[in-house]
Amino acid sequence: MNLRDYFQAIATAYRRDAGLRTPTQDLLRRADEELADFAPGGITIIGSGGKGVATFTPWVGFFNPDETTNPQEGIYIVYLLSEDLAGLTLTLNQGMEYLRKRVGDSAARQRLAQDAETIRNAFPPQALAGLATRMDLTSVGARQRNYEAGNIASLPYATATLPPEAELEADLRRFLDLYEQAIELKRQLLLGAPGSLASPSGSAAGTEPDPLRDFKPKDDSDYQAHIIGKKLRKSRRHETLVRKYGEWVATRGYAASTTEFPKDLVLRRTTDEWLAEIKVVYLGNATEAVRAALGQLYTYRYFQSSRDSSVRLLAVFTETIGLAYAEFLASCDVEAVWWESGLWVGTPGAVSADLAEIAY
Repeated sequence: MNLRDYFQAIATAYRRDAGLRTPTQDLLRRADEELADFAPGGITIIGSGGKGVATFTPWVGFFNPDETTNPQEGIYIVYLLSEDLAGLTLTLNQGMEYLRKRVGDSAARQRLAQDAETIRNAFPPQALAGLATRMDLTSVGARQRNYEAGNIASLPYATATLPPEAELEADLRRFLDLYEQAIELKRQLLLGAPGSLASPSGSAAGTEPDPLRDFKPKDDSDYQAHIIGKKLRKSRRHETLVRKYGEWVATRGYAASTTEFPKDLVLRRTTDEWLAEIKVVYLGNATEAVRAALGQLYTYRYFQSSRDSSVRLLAVFTETIGLAYAEFLASCDVEAVWWESGLWVGTPGAVSADLAEIAY
């Protein structure tokens, strides 16, 4: 289902007084299935019409698990229907449930509104051009007022005249890009002034001490002894992508192993063995992700697969890395796969090995 049809169906049929056991509530709960095509790899989608009782303002959120996994704390993207169902708002928002429990609704709203302004001001000029700093859910409910206070930037639509599908998809892509920027800006603000924002932030990739810093192995055994004794940090979004790809590739007859540390994923089918490295493309930086994947794949095969050239190499990414980089990896005998528009897209070699659904 596309975005326009999905939200139009909810806006047309949602009835709070009908409770939680309705086709519309089921559609909200299936948001992760219905809208999977529109999220980059490792992003979690949750839809809700309320818990215990139906909410006045049903919502569908997009969550980067490195920042938050629910709407109670941290930054996330959410579509919110207004209480009168006449409006749909796409918003880059902040969860405040945990904060509200600590300081109360009024103080929490004031703090989240201040944080929203701080984060907005940290964006480059024009990044938020055309977006609203205030939103109206036509409700006096406490939860709805909390959403309004947490708004960093938003884009309102009238449900009776939703834009064409292409425009809705372009708007969501823009907000997903802003989401990554907002998370990084929040981390920088907290590093520069700890406590300056109300909610904590997940650890950014590469901000923790590198356990391999200054490590120069003398030989294979030195490498093995050192690497096994170290804990290499993996982000939650990374682990989400590992699980998602491992589950899919298992349907193609592969046995997927995630226990052969420090390798992300080892795939085996009959006589074939693949060493897979999973990479999150942060802030659109395909260059960094490709270089890291290539280096790790060759390092792991050299030190941990007895330099066996029959062990084939695969790099899996959260989003497209571009044709040039896909061809570059293939020229290095590394097949590439990435999540795009709800499909595992990859190099021709990956498709022929049943490691991707379609070729780029």
